[in-house]
Order: sequence, then C-alpha cells, then structure tokens
Amino acid sequence: MFRIALGIVLAVVGLSVSTIILLALIASPPPELSTTILIAIFCVLAPLVICTGGGVWFALRAYRAREQAQKMARQRELENALLALVNARGKISLGHSMAELKMSYEEGKAAIYGLVRAKRFPGYIDWDAQMLYSADAASLGDLNCPDCGGMRQIVGKGIVKCGHCGNQGFIATT
Repeated sequence: MFRIALGIVLAVVGLSVSTIILLALIASPPPELSTTILIAIFCVLAPLVICTGGGVWFALRAYRAREQAQKMARQRELENALLALVNARGKISLGHSMAELKMSYEEGKAAIYGLVRAKRFPGYIDWDAQMLYSADAASLGDLNCPDCGGMRQIVGKGIVKCGHCGNQGFIATT
C-alpha cells in the first residue's frame, strides 16, 4: 500500500512542479524562442516525464505485486483446506473436494500440485479414479478384511470399513 501511495505522490509532484514552472513561464516577459524551448524541455517536460512517469510506473508495479501476493495467499488457503479435507475424510473424490471447497478444476489441480511440490501431501493421488487418499490410506497395506476377506475402504480419518460385512477397523497413526 505504501508503494502505491508513493507512486501517486510522485505523479502528483511531477504534475505540480511542471504546472508551476509552466505558469511562471507564461506570466513572465517572453524571452527568446530558443531560451523558451530549452526552459520548456528541461524545466517542464523533465519533471513531468520523470516524476509523473516514474510515479505511475511505481504505483502500477506495487499494485501488481499486491495482486500476486493476494493470489498466492488464496492458493495457500485452498491448499490448506484441501489437505484438511483429505485428512479428515481419509479419501475423497477430486470432484467432491472441489465442489465442497467451491474451487474450479484448475484451482484444485494447482492446489494438489502445490501441496505435492511443497512435500505437504503425505497421501497419494489416483488420477485415473480421480481420488485423493490420506497418509492413512497409503499405510493401509493389506486391503482384505480379516473376517470375511472382502475389500476394506477408508471411510474416515484412520477408519477402514469392509464393504462386504461392515467390519470396521482402525489404522494406527504415528
């Protein structure tokens, strides 16, 4: 915010100095034409171009930097929400997670890649099935139910359930 204000102040100073000098030139007796041109170039145009142009450039650059920082903060917020959702559920489809977090497919994909790149996503991703699995699912090992031999699925944080007999089990977390 400070940089944007500084840019605006520079632009206003440039315009003010140029206007004051121009008004002083108009009010004074007319000198030779060559002198008037030199005064106009160095005393009016130079402050105008340097201060005003520099101020506008400075303000725009600061504004873009602020927009980029807000975008990165939003990305980090989405990453944290997605990670919390996957850890709470154990597994979740990509579509459901994006709908629940109200994010687009591109935002969701960027959040997943951001988590993986930062080594903050301890689980795994099945891109073919469009599923996200928590670290609990990665450590599950044997997927067969000890009672009936049916397939177990993660149904919550640290909880597995047999799809055939309904037996629930817990995954030891460290």
